[in-house]
Amino acid sequence: MQNRHIAKALAGIHQSPESVWTLDILAREAGLSRSAFAQHFRSSVGETPHACLTRWRLGIAAPLLAQTSLSVYQIAEKVGYSPEYSFNRAFKQARGRTPTKERERRQSSYNSPV
Repeated sequence: MQNRHIAKALAGIHQSPESVWTLDILAREAGLSRSAFAQHFRSSVGETPHACLTRWRLGIAAPLLAQTSLSVYQIAEKVGYSPEYSFNRAFKQARGRTPTKERERRQSSYNSPV
């Protein structure tokens, strides 16, 4: 990442996905104004900060659904969603199924005989 400001914000998201990340907080982390941060982020990363954060969080959540016995509530909290219904809504919008259905699908694919 060539833009050190954006790199600082991305590092924060990647290191602490469970944190409350608003545009204001990310801009402060990057040392930029909100508008400058939003503009630089989109041009550097190719998506909005919110879209990037959502993609990162759901990318962490998907394997947790398949490979752990954590409840959907626990996974939601682990990746920064509270209340749980926000996680369910975001997951379904991005992945086309609820976290519970994703868990069932992934677990059945892991348990299928080869």
